[in-house]
Amino acid sequence: MKKTTNKLLSLLLVLIMTLSCVTPVLAEGGTGFDNSTTLADGEYEAPQAELTWSGGTGKVKLTLNKVVVAGGKATAEFTVSSANMTYVYLGTAEGEGEIPTLYDPKTGAVGQDVYAFADKKVTIPVRLNEEVAFAMRTEAMSNPHWINYTYTITVTTEPVEADADYTAVDAALAKIPADLSIYTDESVKAVIEARDAVVRGLKAGEQAKVDAMAKAIEDAVAALVKKPVDGRVDLEITNNTGMFNAVTAYLETKDGKTTLVMALSGSGYKELFMGTYEEAVANGDGTADKGNDSWIHGYTNEAGKLEFRIPVEDGVTYMPVVAVSNSYYNKYLDGKNALARAFYPRQMELDREAKTLVTGDYEFSQDLTVTNNVKMFKVSGAALETVGGPNSNGYKASLLLTMGSDSFDKAYVGRAAEANDEAAVSLGEGRVFALPVKWVEEFGNPETLKNLLEEPFIVSFHSVKNDAWYERQFTVSEKDGTLVIDEVLADYTAVDAALEKVPSDEELANYTDESVQALKDAIAAVKRGLTSKDQDKVDAMAKAIEDALAGLTKKEEPQKAVYTVVSGGDGQWTKGSGKDFEIVVKRSMADETTFSRFTGVLVDGKALDKANYEAVAGSVKVTLKAAYLETLSAGKHTVTVTLDDGQAETSITIAQAGKDSPKTGDNGVMLWAAMAVISAGAAVVLKRKKDEAAA
Repeated sequence: MKKTTNKLLSLLLVLIMTLSCVTPVLAEGGTGFDNSTTLADGEYEAPQAELTWSGGTGKVKLTLNKVVVAGGKATAEFTVSSANMTYVYLGTAEGEGEIPTLYDPKTGAVGQDVYAFADKKVTIPVRLNEEVAFAMRTEAMSNPHWINYTYTITVTTEPVEADADYTAVDAALAKIPADLSIYTDESVKAVIEARDAVVRGLKAGEQAKVDAMAKAIEDAVAALVKKPVDGRVDLEITNNTGMFNAVTAYLETKDGKTTLVMALSGSGYKELFMGTYEEAVANGDGTADKGNDSWIHGYTNEAGKLEFRIPVEDGVTYMPVVAVSNSYYNKYLDGKNALARAFYPRQMELDREAKTLVTGDYEFSQDLTVTNNVKMFKVSGAALETVGGPNSNGYKASLLLTMGSDSFDKAYVGRAAEANDEAAVSLGEGRVFALPVKWVEEFGNPETLKNLLEEPFIVSFHSVKNDAWYERQFTVSEKDGTLVIDEVLADYTAVDAALEKVPSDEELANYTDESVQALKDAIAAVKRGLTSKDQDKVDAMAKAIEDALAGLTKKEEPQKAVYTVVSGGDGQWTKGSGKDFEIVVKRSMADETTFSRFTGVLVDGKALDKANYEAVAGSVKVTLKAAYLETLSAGKHTVTVTLDDGQAETSITIAQAGKDSPKTGDNGVMLWAAMAVISAGAAVVLKRKKDEAAA
């Protein structure tokens, strides 16, 4: 029983010890050790980074070599004095002997945050400027175990920047020839300047400057030009054109200056211009200008051939040249054609090492920098290729456009509506379109030159997928070496033409509000900046304006009201009658509004005081008071009834009281008097007839 109890106690003790070894307590940091820092990236060495540490017996020494900060994280390289130290743990190791979760000697497995020493050195994540716990495993004793320590790394100064790498500089310097005397002074000067420009001691942050020094030396060495040796070097000739054939050619060097002496097979060109066709045109006639080195005059040599002596600078291998036609030059002098008609562009390629001269028609290719502002249109490169000149057979300048995909199989220089398969350019090998950008429509007549360079022009591309043409705007600059691709804007010509027809606001006032509003709506609907794919929308805008203009309807002329005196017109009033005088005025339309429009009365053009008359509705009855009429002089007076939209005018005659002037209003008396007169007259007539009958 006692033995059994002892065995159980022993097993329990072993279990407790095993558990304590298998599951150590990790220090703060544990898995995912925090080594972040706000220090600037770089290396920090003593005395900038200072280490203090404690723990163990003090026999082992730990040295801090450097601290490296990169991307806000700090690591440190340590050297330990004892080779018995094998591992570092970023935390506190709790337990005795081996701790398998940190290092298992049976399997060689290491745990998280455990790092191995190599040649007594180890690099581990660290926290700076604070005390941090760590442990090291030692094999110095028969029972390997972990020893706990703490360290404090204090970093208070700026990092020590690494030195720049001068390997490329040293390699370039090694390529400088020992004997520079055989090269031209100018090319040697460039090498010496590049060599002397080397500045040592720069740091890694200025590596680009060091690399530039190396490149400058490399370029200068590559550009070294050997001094010409006095004498003559005959050249082997290859002619690639039947119109400009050299029969003899050699290089003649004297006093360090080299001349290409070349004789042509024919006598059609007595003058050469050293340069391109465009430069020749800009230069003009230089035959009489002795100071114009671009013009080279030909002289007949001993073999009866026209020979030209052309100065050649060191290092020159390619020479554009314009052959000036004798016949067309003479016609130019006679005023029969332009000077440019005599210019034929050629080229010469000189290889001094191979001792060769190759002549041919002018052919030049210039790579273009592409700016593509169009989505879904991939272009991977472009070049401008020119062959010949305006007077040459087969002259053309082409835009070589390398596409980024096979989406488009044909291209046409012009609008999509005009594109056709016969005039289109097919996509060539390497996905290249060769688009004409400069050509002569009539051979031999440079005045028919068509030039699309430097100004925007339209190119239409045929989509394989959609079987439709899409327009793009190209701007090729030969001068700047650029190609800019943009969307093609829609044509707003019809819109602008329609807008020009819109009447002024003053004129629009003569049209009905409804028709004017329709026009304003059509104008407001115009949207600028649409591309050619929306041309139908732009055309619809123009049509809407045109339709609205055609639909403008003039307002009807309003009928003007007429006022008429319907009673009391041209009347007569007798002084002393004591009666008022009434005038009635009627409106030709809407007579019920007449009284509301009444504004006053004028007599002989003067406004009558309201005390002298009364006005009432129906249509409007104006009664001139007798008291006022008594004040008027005898005779005829003008009476005007005024309204807000017109007037009615009549007259009144003022008569004096008497026999021949009955009072106004005594119509009965006047009637009886008239009847009496008529009766008396009738009696006289009757008596006369009776007397005549009796006789």
